[in-house]
Amino acid sequence: MAYKRISIPTPVAALILAGVMTGCGGALDSLTGTSSSSSSSSSSSASNASCSGYVDVISSTVRSNANADAQCSLQIANADSYLSAAKAACASGNTAGAAAYYTQYQQVADYATGVVKTLCPGSSSSSAPTLPVTTYNLFTCLTSSGRLQAAACSTGSSINSAQIGCTWYNAGSNYGSQASCIAARDKLLAAN
Repeated sequence: MAYKRISIPTPVAALILAGVMTGCGGALDSLTGTSSSSSSSSSSSASNASCSGYVDVISSTVRSNANADAQCSLQIANADSYLSAAKAACASGNTAGAAAYYTQYQQVADYATGVVKTLCPGSSSSSAPTLPVTTYNLFTCLTSSGRLQAAACSTGSSINSAQIGCTWYNAGSNYGSQASCIAARDKLLAAN
């Protein structure tokens, strides 16, 4: 059987030779009794030490409360992705990228914590802010002669309506629920 001689480009040959030498180096080290793993482990531990500053800033209470709601847990997961990216960049030696990712992580984590404290405060956290109480305002739409033409409930300070032939006014009545406001609106409309 005849073998065909092939030529390998110099850069490729250099890479193959480097790979073979690396493999042989480990074998030779085991024969001579020296350990190449000690030098690699010391460099990796130095790398781990330099990456130890990339810490999680989201408290365990916030994480626990976030588990109760999909939107809250999604915010935390988004923040965690930036922290993971910072750690991965640091481990690969990209210190500038790691610092940039960690700065973004701190901003996203701060936002996520705010979302969780607002939407998912949890019963165990007394310092967490409560959701704002929503009040419903009753608005009336009066004609130029003062006759009631329409009425509506809104959580805002005004009504965005193109009702023709009347002008909207805040009736000055506030209600704790939409149902109670609608009941008052219907009663007012029925009386006029």
